[in-house]
Amino acid sequence: MWLALFIGFFVYASIAEAAFNIFDDAKVRSRDVTPILGRGYSIASGQFQNTCLIVGGVTEPSSDYSFVYTEIESESEVLAAMAKEEIATTVSAGEVAKTITTNYAYGEAFNTQINIHHVIAIMKAEKYYTTIDESESELVGEMDKVLGLGKVVNFFQSCGPNFIRSIRKVTEVTSIFYYSSNQAQSDRELNGKILLTAKNSDSGKDMIVNPYEESLSIKTFAFGLGLHALGEADGALVATDAEGFEDIMDTAFVGMQDPFSGLVSSIELVPWISNAAFYDAIMLDGTMSRNTYSCITNSTGDTVDINGEAATCNATTCGYNADGSEIFDNTLCVVSGDEDTVVRDVRKFNMLANAEFLVRVDFIARRHVAEMELHMQCLGELLKLPRTEEYNDKLIFNRRLEIYADEDELPSIDVNTLRFRLMYGNTYTVAPLAQNILQVIGSSSDNLLFVRKGKIIRDYLQNFVNPCLNEFSEEHYGVNEAYMQLYHWSEITACNHFDCTLPNTQWLGANGTCVGYAGNQRDFVYLGYYLDEYCPPLVMDADPTKTSRIY
Repeated sequence: MWLALFIGFFVYASIAEAAFNIFDDAKVRSRDVTPILGRGYSIASGQFQNTCLIVGGVTEPSSDYSFVYTEIESESEVLAAMAKEEIATTVSAGEVAKTITTNYAYGEAFNTQINIHHVIAIMKAEKYYTTIDESESELVGEMDKVLGLGKVVNFFQSCGPNFIRSIRKVTEVTSIFYYSSNQAQSDRELNGKILLTAKNSDSGKDMIVNPYEESLSIKTFAFGLGLHALGEADGALVATDAEGFEDIMDTAFVGMQDPFSGLVSSIELVPWISNAAFYDAIMLDGTMSRNTYSCITNSTGDTVDINGEAATCNATTCGYNADGSEIFDNTLCVVSGDEDTVVRDVRKFNMLANAEFLVRVDFIARRHVAEMELHMQCLGELLKLPRTEEYNDKLIFNRRLEIYADEDELPSIDVNTLRFRLMYGNTYTVAPLAQNILQVIGSSSDNLLFVRKGKIIRDYLQNFVNPCLNEFSEEHYGVNEAYMQLYHWSEITACNHFDCTLPNTQWLGANGTCVGYAGNQRDFVYLGYYLDEYCPPLVMDADPTKTSRIY
């Protein structure tokens, strides 16, 4: 319960403090991606794009150092201690809370007479203002050429609508000391020895051996350390006693020296339209001009035709329709001047919104294709296995063990079931090995899940993606892909299908737009879970007592 309450508090605090262009969510902090200066990012898709800015120079980063020491004598103090800002904002906060609550649960289960005491020592360095010096930066050559041709759609699909201008990093080492005693209060002497050692004081080494020190355990978490620190002769991150902890602190301090090491904690995003190199490459400062028209008038101001005869003429005779198409009757109208089609600042905002929209659509299309390729690859591996009772009953290893709180809740699936589900979906009951599958599902290829998936991808591309991209690609007023600046995507008929930008939707011809999965199309929702948890397939032995369970 303590852990759940703490995590809820931590998430709320993180969201409440975030600025609109500062991102510190899980994707930014993920170890699976590399946020670097000049790399593109899409807010709409939440994906990093290519690095399209050559960073010629960066500002010298600054850093803050802090050391936090906290004692927790009993379980009732956990929530208050973890809610303190100096602990709640650390990278290790979740691991610390989990370790402490687990220790108390273990102690209560085995010996209610023993009290467990915790001491938390956190050394942390925050490095910030690592920012691009834009006066020394330029676009990657290939992308500069793309913009020179007016291909802004291709640029945004490759580089994203925004780029990373600055990065904030954190380096942190957290150690949890815990020991047991028969006293309700923690031992002042042992805690003092831990504090002196944590502060790198020699006086901590000279203290007498404490009777509770035999039960002392130390758990250490390190984040973002420079690897050169571990390569030094005395580099260590493992301690078995209070004295050994001093070596950890020495190693950590050396690892924090590197100004460019650290775990990314947040990034600052800036739209490409605000970058001087991009702005100059597409000449966004210029005008997209068009003629202005007025009615022919005589010397007294009356409307006349080209022959000077009285005529009826107004704005619906000379000008532009709501869609921007020209209205011009050469017998009644004359060119009176020129004007910027859309105000420059509005064009900038249109381009930013359209860039996010197109990258989102591109992401959905690519995800469809990638999912189908993984589907075919996984199914192919299963079809290679012998179709025997022995193999059919073997379980497939679940690759997402960490998302299930209780091992008893972990779903399982055998070879025959997964093979059938990937072939035909969840609409049909799994056929046993001896049964003729064609008698169950029929002989039509439309019953095959990957065939149905292929048709969904085809309809999405042909009826939504292609027509929309064609609209954006048209030339107007001498500018390539002018609609990127002239209109918001919601104003373009071929693009304004909001449902097509949502997951688990498909193009439905009868409606002329995208709709959510219904009927047997819900099979694709289940497909996503199967691919995520069981693919590529690892077959386990049906007997869980055997030591070698993975083939």
